[in-house]
Amino acid sequence: MTGQTQLSGKTTTLRAIVERAGKRAIAFVTKRGEHFEGQRIPPYLPREGKEQIPWRLVETIMAAALGQRNMKWERGAIVTAAKGATTLEEVRRNVQKLHDKTKNVKTIELYMLLGEYLDLVLPEMRGLNASHDLTLRPGLNVMDLSETGPQTQAMVIRAVLEQINRHESEVLTVFPEAWEFAPRSRGAPAKDEAIAMARKGAGIGNFLLCDSQDIAGVDTVVRQAASVWILGVQRELNELKRTIQMIPAGIKRPKPEEVSTLELGQFIACWGKHTVKTYVQPIWLSDDEARAVALGGPVPKPPPAPQKADAEISNEKLDLILDTIRSQGKRISDLENRFDEMRGDVYVRLSTIEKRPSLDHTTLNPTSPRTTNNDQEYDMADFEEFYRLTLERLRKEAPALVATLAVEPELIVTVEKKRYEYDAKTPIGGFAKLIAEGFFDNTRSPNSAFEELKRRGYSLAKPSAYGFAKQFATLGFLTIEKDGYKAVDNLKRSIVEK
Repeated sequence: MTGQTQLSGKTTTLRAIVERAGKRAIAFVTKRGEHFEGQRIPPYLPREGKEQIPWRLVETIMAAALGQRNMKWERGAIVTAAKGATTLEEVRRNVQKLHDKTKNVKTIELYMLLGEYLDLVLPEMRGLNASHDLTLRPGLNVMDLSETGPQTQAMVIRAVLEQINRHESEVLTVFPEAWEFAPRSRGAPAKDEAIAMARKGAGIGNFLLCDSQDIAGVDTVVRQAASVWILGVQRELNELKRTIQMIPAGIKRPKPEEVSTLELGQFIACWGKHTVKTYVQPIWLSDDEARAVALGGPVPKPPPAPQKADAEISNEKLDLILDTIRSQGKRISDLENRFDEMRGDVYVRLSTIEKRPSLDHTTLNPTSPRTTNNDQEYDMADFEEFYRLTLERLRKEAPALVATLAVEPELIVTVEKKRYEYDAKTPIGGFAKLIAEGFFDNTRSPNSAFEELKRRGYSLAKPSAYGFAKQFATLGFLTIEKDGYKAVDNLKRSIVEK
């Protein structure tokens, strides 16, 4: 399958083929922003340590890292380093040992380069968190590799193809960017297994669905093994000619003008002696609606993408967290109210004591001589003694209340006076000049400031004026009002001419 990206509808077509085939299928997401709906499965790599790693696999990894077709000059060193190794980590250690042992300058450089090439791949493979079991459930299985580098992507795709070739049947494999993972002019880790599936897979129901905008760059064997070609719109003349010329002999080829005038969802299907223009029915479109579109009717908009289950779970968790916060907040509020009541009760009691005519030591201490003079003036020492005894009792019976009473709220705001200078030649300097001239003494919108700056010859976009207004409001020069922005009162401003 080929076609111009975003104009042909390749992804929708591949999904329709997979869904209606009724078989197990796997697709790989290799580009950021690419979307393929289906059940997600983790990246797969076989469990290492069972048998010696093939030196050819190590060579293809090296070649992919360097973008070379093969590595004949380095092949002898690769074969030596792979002996006895069951993992790439062991190959890397063997490379280091061989590097340390040799005394030949060229060989030292060779092993040093091999180590560097392996170091490109190994860190990503360690952080891949790959599964050692490939479980393909009914329907479309999607393996997301968009956050890894091309070498690691190729390694994972190769492992999956190899597992399907050896142990699976009746599986459809969507092979993305075939020009990159099975290139014509160089080696690639996944290339051999893709060729094996293209040549031998049909006998056991394993089919390769290749997606590539650049057909000329795909390996010749993979192209020639394809018995069905699905061509989407191509507008670039050279690419259009190359695409049609690449169709193997025996398959009827369409005319260039037939391909260049295709619209979204329209394809030329070529197989055997047939060349048919068709509209691909998306899985979300009914038979009658698809026929209407194929006959020239309007294309209905696809339904909104369903919300991911992860997002729903997150919302449930969020609701639970909010409920917990609310309940804890109510408890805290109840405690604060209780403390306020206790504190108020203590203040009432103390104020009652202050209004009494007199207090002496005999009132507070039964062992002291009692004074009977009711006209004695209030003695501060007596009150301090009562306060001390009350505080000691509160510490024993209500320590939390004492802690609450000891907290005295204090708000301190530090105001730093800072001088801001702007060059009037710049757009932000022109905006600052408007403030200094009193443009914002009355409430003004950022749009009016934008128009005034344009009138004065400044070159800026309208969003910039809104950004400047918000920036000066944050700095404290403007206040945000209902209808715009206004300069703060008593603003110190000056325009300095140089």
